[in-house]
Amino acid sequence: MIEGINGAPYVDMSPYVDTAALESLFIPMARGLAQCGPLPAAYFPRKTKNRSYKDMNDLGICDDVNIKEEYESTLKKLGPQQKLRFAELANGVLVGGSHVSLRYPIDRNYKDIFYQDRCKDNLPAQALFPELMTFVKTLPFESIGRIIIFISNPYIEGQIHSDTRDSKVDLFAPLSLKDAYKDNNFIWFNPSGKKDFFVYDEEQDAKIPFTSKSCFFNTWDFHGAEASPITTFSFRVDGKFTKDLKTKLGL
Repeated sequence: MIEGINGAPYVDMSPYVDTAALESLFIPMARGLAQCGPLPAAYFPRKTKNRSYKDMNDLGICDDVNIKEEYESTLKKLGPQQKLRFAELANGVLVGGSHVSLRYPIDRNYKDIFYQDRCKDNLPAQALFPELMTFVKTLPFESIGRIIIFISNPYIEGQIHSDTRDSKVDLFAPLSLKDAYKDNNFIWFNPSGKKDFFVYDEEQDAKIPFTSKSCFFNTWDFHGAEASPITTFSFRVDGKFTKDLKTKLGL
């Protein structure tokens, strides 16, 4: 069952943003990503479907008895990002993508991503995305917390997950209320329209695709992205909507 927002699986935010300006970000963002250098892997909570492959939650699972002991001992000696790369090379773990944080929660608490004073600017990263930062200033937010870019690798699904039902407590404290979206707002953006994103009804086993390049949805609901033959990227701005917008959205 999809909780949604006021009876809808998601909210099309295109009436409230400059869509032409959003679409114009595609090339500048691709340029900025190219200039970023090596990027950290994007974390996804444990997947809810398709156990046919190992993802970053499965680093400690090694089925090859010939390397199992050496693999496990080596894994313990590596840092977080090194572990992912090592598991990818040695153990067939699939890394779905990477991310760039332009603003990030200081204490890595999921609830903090919606609060301006609990997030910090990543100024070196912001300098690579001046057009994006200018666009963000035009958005209908009273205050802005996290700003993050997600890059999806080709041929790997953006696994179906819930931000607030399935988050690991040692990474981000999950929001426990199904109506948390009323006070914790965000807009998800797809500048090129090439990322096929959806919310997922687990009871009906049905995907509801996003048909807009800018959307707001209930992160209690399961959601994900279809595997694509090309690299795709999207970004998300978290914060608090203006009172006027909250009234229009019935929040």
